[in-house]
Amino acid sequence: MQWEKVDASDIAQKFHSVDGEIQLLRSFMAMLSKSGLHCAIEDSAGRILYLNSAAAKDWKVKASECHGQTISEILDIASGYDSAKQNRRIIANERPIVFFVLAVDEHGDTTAHTILKFPVWDSDGDI
Repeated sequence: MQWEKVDASDIAQKFHSVDGEIQLLRSFMAMLSKSGLHCAIEDSAGRILYLNSAAAKDWKVKASECHGQTISEILDIASGYDSAKQNRRIIANERPIVFFVLAVDEHGDTTAHTILKFPVWDSDGDI
C-alpha cells in the first residue's frame, strides 16, 4: 500500500479560505466524535489531546480527564507499549504503522487492541 503525504491546507484550498481550513478541521473532529472506533489524537510525546466517546466508554473513563495522559496511563498495557517511542518512529519515517497491544482490566481479563497510528502535517509541513 502506498501512502501519500497530504497537507490539510492543500485540501482547504478547495474551500478558498482560512475559514475552509477551520471548517475542514471541524468536520474531521465531528467524524472522529461520531465514529464507533476508538479514536485518540496524541502529541509527539504520546499525550492524549483528544479521545472520542467510543474509546472513553469502552475504557470506562471520561474523555475530558484523559487530556495530557498517555494510553498506557489509562489502560493497563501488558505488552510494554511505549506511545512516545511509536510516535518517534512515525515522525522519523513519515509513515503510518499498525501494531497490537494487550490490556488487562481490573478483573484480570485481557483484551487485544489493534492500533493504527499515522502522522498529520500542519500547513508549515511539520508533523
